[in-house]
This record gives sequence, structure tokens and C-alpha cells, in this order.
Amino acid sequence: MGQRRGIKEELPDALKVALAEACRLHERASSDAAQCQEFNRRMSRLLADLEDAGYDRTADQIMGVLLHCHPKDGSACDKAAMIADKMRRLAKNASLKDGASAPENECGNGTLL
Repeated sequence: MGQRRGIKEELPDALKVALAEACRLHERASSDAAQCQEFNRRMSRLLADLEDAGYDRTADQIMGVLLHCHPKDGSACDKAAMIADKMRRLAKNASLKDGASAPENECGNGTLL
């Protein structure tokens, strides 16, 4: 199941909101082990939901995030910047620009797009 860059999937609003919330959580998670673990759990659940609903491209991108996300107690995330970049690209490819309300539309240091 190969992923093609730049191909967008139009997700249902509920999945867009879940992805936008994960983006916001990641902003706080890089310096907090408990939030990092929660981010990992939410992304794992979102992956399962996307696969069940047939959104394979977006699910592949989330799998890419999870491959690099390894929460550790007592230490800062050494891949936070890389994961933030992956989250921004994932949000862009999932067409989140219109999906969630403005406060939930944050990913990285700006808006999702």
C-alpha cells in the first residue's frame, strides 16, 4: 500500500477533529512524557479508525508518525521536530483547512496549512 505525496483525502468531520486535536496535543507533548504517551495513544486509535473507514493514505501517514513516536518517561522527545513536520504534512494532505474550528486547526507553529 504505497503512499503518493500530495494526494488529499477528504476525511469526515469527526476524523478531522480527532486529527486536529492530536496536532494540538503534540505541541504540548514534546516536553511532557504523560502528554507524549497520550498523543501516542490517540494516534494509535485514530490509525485504527482510519483503517476501518478505508482512509488508507492518511492511515499510512499516521503509521509513519507512530514509527518514530516512542514515549519515554523522564526525557524530552528527541524527534519532536520531525514528528511536528510529519503532522503538518499529514494535516495538509488530509484537507483539514476547513474541517475543524479555528482553535483546533493548529499543528506545529501555525495553522494546519
